[in-house]
Amino acid sequence: MPSHRQHRASSISVIISWLGSHSWIVYTLVLFVAAAIRFYDLGQPTTLVFDEVYYVRDAAAQMVFGYPTQWPEDLEYAFGPDELARMGDQASFAVHPPLGKWLIAIGLALFGADNGWGWRFSAALFGTGTVALLMVLTNRLTRSMWVTALAGGLLAIEGVSAVMSRVSLLDGFLAFFALAGVLFVVLDHEWVLSRLSDTSVAAKRVLWWRPWLLAAALAFGSAASVKWSGFYFVAIFGVFIVIRDAVVRKRLARLHWMRDTALLQTPVTLLLTLPVVIATYLASWAGWIFTAAGWNRQWSEAFQKTGIEALLPDWLHNLWQYHVAMYTWHSTLQAPHPYLAHPLTWPLAIRPTSMFFESAKLGEKGCAFSECAWAITPIPNVLIWWGGIAALVWLTVLVVRRALGKRTLLTAPRSPLFGRAAAFTLVAFAAGYLPWLVTFGRTAVFQFYTVVFAPYVVLALALALWQLIVVGNTKDAQTAQSRRRVMTVFLIAAVLLSAFFLPLWLGTQTPMWFWNIHMWMPSWR
Repeated sequence: MPSHRQHRASSISVIISWLGSHSWIVYTLVLFVAAAIRFYDLGQPTTLVFDEVYYVRDAAAQMVFGYPTQWPEDLEYAFGPDELARMGDQASFAVHPPLGKWLIAIGLALFGADNGWGWRFSAALFGTGTVALLMVLTNRLTRSMWVTALAGGLLAIEGVSAVMSRVSLLDGFLAFFALAGVLFVVLDHEWVLSRLSDTSVAAKRVLWWRPWLLAAALAFGSAASVKWSGFYFVAIFGVFIVIRDAVVRKRLARLHWMRDTALLQTPVTLLLTLPVVIATYLASWAGWIFTAAGWNRQWSEAFQKTGIEALLPDWLHNLWQYHVAMYTWHSTLQAPHPYLAHPLTWPLAIRPTSMFFESAKLGEKGCAFSECAWAITPIPNVLIWWGGIAALVWLTVLVVRRALGKRTLLTAPRSPLFGRAAAFTLVAFAAGYLPWLVTFGRTAVFQFYTVVFAPYVVLALALALWQLIVVGNTKDAQTAQSRRRVMTVFLIAAVLLSAFFLPLWLGTQTPMWFWNIHMWMPSWR
């Protein structure tokens, strides 16, 4: 007669098997959790927070004029119908491209400016979409429902991603489009393999039609149209695609690196992608281009143009000078700020950015405790974040040693998909993070910029758990069971830690002592 433990194990196996054949239920639950965290009480606080003061007002002005305008300085963080009535019509100098602010404007158009739902709706929608995109990407890389759900679930409850989906800053939109571009590059990789599966074709055929590569160019161009750091993905994945194409052809047809289509495909790839990136970026400036009063819009009228310059339209001259001014601003900015964080400290989450903080005594501002605190701080879930960083290091070692033909430090991956998944994860993380270490020159950089590469930190952690617990499962039943228990405890602890920090991500009223026990490092205050 089976024991109680055996019966319970059998029941769990049945449930797991049933969910495995109904994956849409699992994915829907993950998205529900992501949406609940991102949309719950989205209208609070009722004032602008942090850099919403710039982006939300620029979005409102773009809706009316097509370009950002100046606002009265005495408004501080207030925003609503009364403040909209005081919006000026004189153009202002915006230091980021317009697309992110057009997306914020969608929420304003749908819900108005009466409360934070209007100006934060798009951020929450795209933040939830980022979780969905990560699950699609993970599924394409691993073909595993459980790894897909694990990656999506971890991102859904991760603090940086959650907070940056609840405030109308630009970085959440940047993360969405960059992740979409990575997904399309993966799909392009699969498409290329299907077209070059015949070695004779691989040796002779240049691919002129690559729909997923065009989609990737559109996505990366959109990322750059939100913030210039999106061009990092254009550059790094451009190089990656060229190298990957050559490697694929070499492996399939044993080509010489500098002969035949392995070399000829490169200019074709650039010809396909760069015009799409440029056209997408220029399209985001349409509101400024097709108006006459935007900042610097009439700059060229004061100069006599000759030669080739005379053949170019005035708007292009003006836009170029606008970008020169933007570059000068970004490259020379030296603005002291209490929450500045050097990029070297980002992986360790040393200095999270306080987006909003208020305190009050009993009876003040609705305070129900002896002393209250309201905080919005993108403190990461450190179990997920630090575990993901460790996983990235491990994946790097694994990929490098495999590339060198050496034995790995741990069990060699048994899945043929693992190496590809690890490579794409590492390249995407590098595109989001490493350029900041190379180009770092200004002081105004913040910890929340990590939202752009947070999906790849989470994906690395999911891949590591997949390798260690599932793919790399041992024949020793006791060891396998121990590994599963460790992963279960880790995931439960991660969920509980997110629940512990959730009030500080949502701006919920808490006792001051509750806020204090969350400040694990002095630099978090």
